[in-house]
Amino acid sequence: MTARYWPLKRGFIITSPFGPRPGGFHTGTDFGWFGGSAGLPVYAIQSGTVIYAGAADGYGGPAPAGWLVIDSIDAEGSGCLEYGHIISEVQPGQHVTAGQRIGRINPDEATNGGVSPHLHVSSMPREYNPGTKQDVIPRLRNALYPDEKPTPSKPKTGGAMREIDWTSAGVNSSSRYGSAVRLWVQHTQEGNGTAESLARYLQNPSSGVSYHYTGDDASNTIVAVVDTDRASWSVLDANPYTINFCYAGSRADMSRQEWLDKFGRTIDYAAFLFVQDAIKYNPLAPQVIDYADVRRGRSGATDHKGITVGLGIGDHTDVGPNYPWDVFMAAVERHAKGTNITVVVNAIDEQAKVTPWLGTRITQGENTCPDGRGRWAQFEHGYIYWTPTTGARPIPTNIFETWAELEYETGPLGYPVNYHTVLPVEGEPKVGDVQAFEGGVIYRRYGQPGYWVHGAIGERWKRDGFESSLWGWPISNETKFPGGAYQDFERGRITWSEDNTLGLKPTDGPDEIVPATTH
Repeated sequence: MTARYWPLKRGFIITSPFGPRPGGFHTGTDFGWFGGSAGLPVYAIQSGTVIYAGAADGYGGPAPAGWLVIDSIDAEGSGCLEYGHIISEVQPGQHVTAGQRIGRINPDEATNGGVSPHLHVSSMPREYNPGTKQDVIPRLRNALYPDEKPTPSKPKTGGAMREIDWTSAGVNSSSRYGSAVRLWVQHTQEGNGTAESLARYLQNPSSGVSYHYTGDDASNTIVAVVDTDRASWSVLDANPYTINFCYAGSRADMSRQEWLDKFGRTIDYAAFLFVQDAIKYNPLAPQVIDYADVRRGRSGATDHKGITVGLGIGDHTDVGPNYPWDVFMAAVERHAKGTNITVVVNAIDEQAKVTPWLGTRITQGENTCPDGRGRWAQFEHGYIYWTPTTGARPIPTNIFETWAELEYETGPLGYPVNYHTVLPVEGEPKVGDVQAFEGGVIYRRYGQPGYWVHGAIGERWKRDGFESSLWGWPISNETKFPGGAYQDFERGRITWSEDNTLGLKPTDGPDEIVPATTH
């Protein structure tokens, strides 16, 4: 739900894209105008805090000419954006808002690499780190032009509902870590509550659960609880690629008539939100899919049972057998009529162009995976795997070897859903890799076996601080026992049963029980 803006007013062109070009690899995207760009105003792509401004090698000077770097917290869009060949009009430490004027293009050609004045923009996914620069264009999909204002639409039918945005207080959420949103999941509360009372509970740090939206007819209210750019804590390993909606005060054993009488307006509004999210997030498609389609990797709307049956994650069965899917589907079709939902083709070739660490391509063209859903290509230092719903994701050899031991995409992990990260993210030395897949996450230290974490044990480990926690790195896969499972880590064991997760830390005597960390 974070608004973003193009850095120049309507009418600009991209004069040099991100990627290889004569003389080397271009680590940014250049924006300009036909007829000259000297002195054109520059606008903030997203909100954030200025951390650098002024003279910089390669961008000219003296200050305030040169560059500008703005760092954004997750609620503002996350990451760092670098603006080059710019005369800054803001100062380090200053907070700027998305769409705010922040400077103007330096008119001095000598400071623009000897070419016509232009704006250079580089994107970094987390903190400022030039080694992680990536294409800014995906971040700008559905961006507004400067001076435009977001104009939220309303459902065409079902009556006006009160909307409340509480996303700024949403603490029970995580980064999507590059995963593409592909499923829109509906839930019941299985208790008494309103949209607001449930939202308050979801924002309690000790609850350990959240949804993106809550809604109910009784109070005629929709609450946005977690920003859809982040993952809510709703469906375990499926959190990174789902958006989750909960009907406050609902139960899975309700009759069809109860659904229509108690939640008719909320169902209509849920359909409206689904369509709006499908407009924003590729490859999410404005369609309802069955559980077999969830299993095949198609995108669309389902319920919590779809995650359980389709993906084998968890054991929930809501929204129940009497939910009026036909009414929801009709509302989706009505709200989607006339919208322009862009489908971006995910291409292995395009990903390879921006992933130089893969090295020389070994296979020619693309190969079809045994399930018919995906495609793959091999490179000198890894592979790229693609599906219509996960996109093209490179896998380094270090991670691929462990994934292969777990039977590739036909095993419990499925396809990769985001890009790998070298750990630690900050500091030296680098000790290993991590990458998330549909069914869990592989962690592997260099020179050692790799292991995967998932489910309730993975959630406990994640909330305790991942590999930086008191548990350290995983040293085994999950082992099941009657009624539960356990997994060993460098400095202890996490067990799971239907009651809870339990951390055990070895001592000279009986193992020390470690309570869960609250957030």
